[in-house]
Amino acid sequence: MSALLESIAFNASVIKPWWANTEVERAANVRRFQNDIPSDEIAKAAGLDWRLLKTRVQFEGLIPEDFKLTEDYSSWVRSDTGTLVALNGPAYHAFQNEDLIRLCDALTREGKGSYLVAGVLDRGRKVWAQLDAGQFEITNLSGRRLAVKRTLFAYNSHDGSGRVIIKYATTFVVCFNTAQIAAAEGGASYKRKHTASIANFDDVQAGAREALGIGGESWDSQQAILQALAVKPMGEKVAREFFAALLTETTSAEDARKAALDLKDEGGRSYTIFAKKGARLVENFRSGLGNSGESFLDALQAVTQAVDHAEFRTDEWRAKNPIGAVDSALFGSGEKLKEQAVTLLQKWAA
Repeated sequence: MSALLESIAFNASVIKPWWANTEVERAANVRRFQNDIPSDEIAKAAGLDWRLLKTRVQFEGLIPEDFKLTEDYSSWVRSDTGTLVALNGPAYHAFQNEDLIRLCDALTREGKGSYLVAGVLDRGRKVWAQLDAGQFEITNLSGRRLAVKRTLFAYNSHDGSGRVIIKYATTFVVCFNTAQIAAAEGGASYKRKHTASIANFDDVQAGAREALGIGGESWDSQQAILQALAVKPMGEKVAREFFAALLTETTSAEDARKAALDLKDEGGRSYTIFAKKGARLVENFRSGLGNSGESFLDALQAVTQAVDHAEFRTDEWRAKNPIGAVDSALFGSGEKLKEQAVTLLQKWAA
């Protein structure tokens, strides 16, 4: 799995990846910077300085070595290595790396992105970037100020397995855990199918800004949401109930208790996993990075820490599948769990 991470560039003064100095780093092209990476440098630094090129597909007919061209599919290869990235039908439109960076730049207040991290996974099939879009502070129940970065996550699956996605994310500086916070007047993310043409980039930019609610009060509502969670008290009893609800995909403490009892009665591996995850989240709530076990925000950070640092996995699994955990935290089941945590916490805090 380590081969999945091809290249990455990041601000090492902020980002402290748990996989640093492991086989992942030795197998990948890793570049560290001591500051955010400027827009005009990010493509080369992160290994994103290539395009997808469309080539025709040949197939072997009934007669051996009798190859024929087909118009039904096209292969898409990288301009730098010639590696096959995708085999797609005529409706597919490539959203190039330069398009992703250009769109990210356009969505910042300055019109020029400042990048915390960007990279390439699985020989170019997936690429992602995270932009620094400013910083704010919130104050917790103890009066301590917490620095939070406002960021945008951008993601593209060149093989067509997923859409182009740009979404809000807030990042806690003390631990670099991330959580997607939907703006009050906008959606949580901008999603674009690969069947959509980008002939008019202004329309693409306008669609993204509208979907994300960028501009006005919607952009700043993330701070208000996190501040509300930071001053909403939560004891350990309620935290345990919340984590049980999150892990059992229920919405109330009563339903969570019933679901947990059902798992216990069934026994087996499912209950063991549930119990271990719950114990880890409670531990993070009490004493995780930046936590003091007193608020709804501590519960959110307990979840983000467990996901972003692959704490639900064993040390053996982490050693064998490091990028599997990174991939999950950014784009898969781990990110889904973080989104569910934000939604559920807001409901419980209301």
